[in-house]
Amino acid sequence: MDFMINEGSKGLWALEYSTIQKCFHLDTLHNLLTKNINACLNDNNNDYQIVFIGTQQECEKFSKEIRNKKEQML
Repeated sequence: MDFMINEGSKGLWALEYSTIQKCFHLDTLHNLLTKNINACLNDNNNDYQIVFIGTQQECEKFSKEIRNKKEQML
């Protein structure tokens, strides 16, 4: 099912984190919004939480920073 997603999301990326899998996932914001809308419509659980939105390069940089921070906290 297609929904109109905010045009402002085009070109943006999002970094997600799964507390169950303890891993990060990077994808376009448009793809993640589409998946989340479908999950909502189908009452599916989604463990991933968006922790950063930006360009792909900004998300990759933040991913490295937050991974380092998590490692320091162990």
